[in-house]
Amino acid sequence: MLGVSTLLLLAQISATGSIGGTLRDVASGEPLAGALVSIVDLRRSTVTDQDGRYKLEHLPPGAHRILVRRIGYAPRTLDALVPPDGTLEITIALNAEPIELGAVDRVDTEPEAPLPARRVDIAALRDHPLLAEPDAFQALNGGTATVQPEAPSGIHVRGGGADQVAYLLDGIPVFSPYHSGEAFSAWNPDALARLELSPASETWDALSGVVSAATRTPGDQHHAQAGFSTTQMRFTVDGPLGSSGAGYLWSERGAFPGFPSPQREPTYVRGETGDRLVKLEAPIAAGRLRLLGYENSSELDVAGVGAARNTFGWRSGSYGGEWQRPLSGGRLSLRVWLARGTASVLWHISDSTSEGVSGRRSDAGLSGTLERETEHGHTVLAIRIQTSRTTYRLRSDSAPGISLDTRVPLGALFAERSELLSEHVELQASMTATEAAGGVRLSPRTWLYWRPGGGGAWVLSAGYARTHQFAQSLRNPESVAGAVFPAELFVGASGTGVPVARSNQGIVAAEYRPATGLRFGAQAYVRDFRDVVLVAPGAADPFATHGFTVGSGRAHGFALDLAATHARYDLLASYGWQRVQFTYGSNGYIPDYGVTHALDAGVMVHPSHVVSFRIGASGRFGRRVTPLATPFEWESCNMTDRGCEFAGSPRLTPDSLGATRLPGYVRFDVGVRSRWHIRIAGRTTELAVFGTVTNIFDRANVLTVAPGPAPGSQSPVTLRSRVPLVVGVDWAF
Repeated sequence: MLGVSTLLLLAQISATGSIGGTLRDVASGEPLAGALVSIVDLRRSTVTDQDGRYKLEHLPPGAHRILVRRIGYAPRTLDALVPPDGTLEITIALNAEPIELGAVDRVDTEPEAPLPARRVDIAALRDHPLLAEPDAFQALNGGTATVQPEAPSGIHVRGGGADQVAYLLDGIPVFSPYHSGEAFSAWNPDALARLELSPASETWDALSGVVSAATRTPGDQHHAQAGFSTTQMRFTVDGPLGSSGAGYLWSERGAFPGFPSPQREPTYVRGETGDRLVKLEAPIAAGRLRLLGYENSSELDVAGVGAARNTFGWRSGSYGGEWQRPLSGGRLSLRVWLARGTASVLWHISDSTSEGVSGRRSDAGLSGTLERETEHGHTVLAIRIQTSRTTYRLRSDSAPGISLDTRVPLGALFAERSELLSEHVELQASMTATEAAGGVRLSPRTWLYWRPGGGGAWVLSAGYARTHQFAQSLRNPESVAGAVFPAELFVGASGTGVPVARSNQGIVAAEYRPATGLRFGAQAYVRDFRDVVLVAPGAADPFATHGFTVGSGRAHGFALDLAATHARYDLLASYGWQRVQFTYGSNGYIPDYGVTHALDAGVMVHPSHVVSFRIGASGRFGRRVTPLATPFEWESCNMTDRGCEFAGSPRLTPDSLGATRLPGYVRFDVGVRSRWHIRIAGRTTELAVFGTVTNIFDRANVLTVAPGPAPGSQSPVTLRSRVPLVVGVDWAF
C-alpha cells in the first residue's frame, strides 16, 4: 500500500498548470515581441511572439517568480500562483527605458534544451556578438559543433562529417540547405521562431545530429520584415487570413556571392542564390493544419583551366503538411512530405578534359506521433514510412563513368519515455527500430539528468546513443571546392556498395547558472564510426571519380562555453578541443574539419538605446589539410578590393591526406549597429543600419597550400584580408 507521503508526491508530480498571456507597452498598449519571459526558480523560459503572446506549460503548482526582459524596456519581476490544472492568464506591461538591455540567455542553449542539445534564440540573432548578419546555422557554431570560418561547407558535430547532419524545417526534411558566400544558411532567419541542434530526433536517421527549426506562427495582425546588405536581400510577411484563426507566412531572399565584385573579371565568382518559403495554417477537425512549401537554389560558375569555367548548381524543394490535435493529456501529430535535392558540377581538369557529375535525392513519406503526459513523466510513440530514391552520375573524358541508382524503402518505429525519478533526477530512454537496406537495426538512446540542490543552478547529464544512416554523400569533403560547392551527393545503401553507417557515442555534460543571465557549460564526448564512406582516399577532385572507400573512425573531445548578459553588454565565449581520425585498411588521416583547438569569443556592448558595438574573435589551431597538386587562386569575398575569387581546378594529392599542418587561424572583427523606433499608423516600426569590418589586424590566414614556383615547394593560399565585410539596413513593421 502506498503511504500518504508517496501519494502526495505522486499528486504533486501529476498536477501541472500553465502560465500564459500577453506582454504590452505601458504607454501605447502595443504588444511586445521578442521579450524573454522566465520562471526563475524552474529555469524555464520562452520568447513572446509577434503579437506579444507567451505561454509556459507543464509547470508544478504553487508560487513561482516571473522575470520579463526586453531590449529598450525596464525589466519586471512578479510572483504568480500556478494552479494545479488549467492556465493562469497574466497580461504584463513594461515601461520603456532609455538603456538598451541585453535579453537574457540570448543565442544560447535555453533551459528547455539542456546540454548536449543546443538551441538558438532567433529573436536575438541580430545582436549575436560573433555574427556580422543573422545566420541561423553559423549561430550553432561553438563547442562540439564547428563551422569552418570564411568558407563553410557544412556543420560538423562531435567529429562527424557534414553529410551526417539531418535538417528538418517544421518537421519536413530539407537537403543541402546551404548557400555559398557570407549567406551560409539557406533558411531566412526572419521566418524562423526557433532552431535546435540535438544528438538525435525521433525516427530520423542521422549519424551526428539533427538541426530542426520551427517557422514563425502567423500573428493576428500583418507584420513585415525586410533587409538589404552587401550580401543579401530578404523580405518576410505574415498575418491572418480571415477571422477563423487561419494565417500565412511568406519569405523570400536573394543572396549575392561576391557583390559588388566586377562580374566581368574571369577570376571572380559569378552567380546567385536564393530561398523562399510559404506556410499556411488553419484550424481543421478540432486540430490545426499547417502546409509548408520551401525551395532554395544556388548557381555559381568560377574560372577553371584556360578559358573554361567550372560550374556548380544545387537546388532543393520540400513540401508537406502537418495536422496536430490536442488530446486529453497529450497530442497527436500526422505529417506527410515530399523532399527533393539535386546537384550538378562541370569540372575541367585540362583544356581538353572535363568531368560532369549530377546527383539527385527524392524522399516521400508520412509519419505519426502520439505524445502523452502521465503522472510520472512523458511518453512519445512515433512511426515513419518513407521511400528514398537517389542517383549519382559521373561522365568523364578520361576515365570510365559511374552510374548509381537506388531506391530504399524505409519503415521506423520510435518509442521514448521521460521519467521523473525524483525531485532532482530525470531519466530519458528511447529506442528506434528501422527496417531498411535488407535488415532491422536498433538505435537505443539513454540520457540521465540530475539537478542537485534545491535552487536548480546545476544540471548534470550523461548519455549514450547509437545512430544509423542509410544514405551517404559522394562529395569529397577534403576538396577546397567545398568553399563554393557545399551540396551533398547522396547515394542510398542498397546494391551500390554504400553500407549502412553506424555510430556509438557517449556524452557527459554540466551546466551551471548561478544567476539570471549567466551560464557556464561543459561537455565531453567519445564516439566511433563504422562503415562510413570515405571519398578522399581515391579522389583528387570535388567528388568520387573512381568509386569510394569504406572505413571507420574515432573522435573524442570536450568543450567549454560561457554566456553572460547584462543591461550594458552580452558576452559569448567557447573553447573546443577534439581528436578525429579516419582509417581505411592500414591507412589513416585527420579530416580537414578536424581542427584540434577552436576558440570563439565576442561581446556586444550597448552604450545607449540606439547604438550597439560588437567585438568578435575566432581562432583555429591544429588544422591539417591535403596539399594541392595543381595551382589555385582564392580570395574570400570582400569589399576593399572587390575580391571574391576562385581560379583554377584545384586537385588534391590523395596519397598525402592530412599531410600538411597549417599555421593557426586568428581573426578579430568589429561592428556597429544603430536602430530607431518610429511610430507609423499607430504601430511601432524599427529601422536599423549596421556594418562590420573583419580581420582588423590584416592577418594572412591560410586556406590550404598549392604548388610553389620552385619544384617541390608549396605556397600558401590565403583567406580574407582586412575588409568591411557587411553593410546593410534592416526594417520591421
